[in-house]
Amino acid sequence: QLQVIAMNTDFLDSWIIENQGKAKNLPVDLDVDNALKCIGAVSRQMLDCTASDLQFFHRATAEKVRATQMEAQVCFDRS
Repeated sequence: QLQVIAMNTDFLDSWIIENQGKAKNLPVDLDVDNALKCIGAVSRQMLDCTASDLQFFHRATAEKVRATQMEAQVCFDRS
């Protein structure tokens, strides 16, 4: 799993570097919720499931980090 995470991190870093300046050229009123066009109900369902899964993953990871910080008595602000 660590190798997969490392590969995904490298891929994401490369993508960010490649696309860093492109965000400046986007329209201000860009609707990010409709940025991807799904063809068919199954595609929409897959996109929604993936988004929900990623949100759960990030919330679960944040909770683990907070618990570890509390255990190590690290002070942080929840702003």
